[in-house]
Amino acid sequence: MNRTQQSKPTKFYRMEASADGQSADVFLLGEIVPAGWEWDADQSAASFKKDLDALGDVSTINLHINSPGGSVFEGVAIGNMLKQNKAQVN
Repeated sequence: MNRTQQSKPTKFYRMEASADGQSADVFLLGEIVPAGWEWDADQSAASFKKDLDALGDVSTINLHINSPGGSVFEGVAIGNMLKQNKAQVN
């Protein structure tokens, strides 16, 4: 099976806002890969940023990490996004 026949992988993260919109749980669960690597940008820091912004003005982000690693550059970009976010990151 070639790359075009392979199914698209799921995102390496999941974000869930609380019912009241005050907090969110962010789960980093898979390998972090750079944009354009094998599949499309759903696996990149750019996709993470888009979804992080979509959470809105939450006051708290509960971060859960269970990742084998991946791209250092993408990981640093994600770390910077979380540091720059107005929410308290736990």
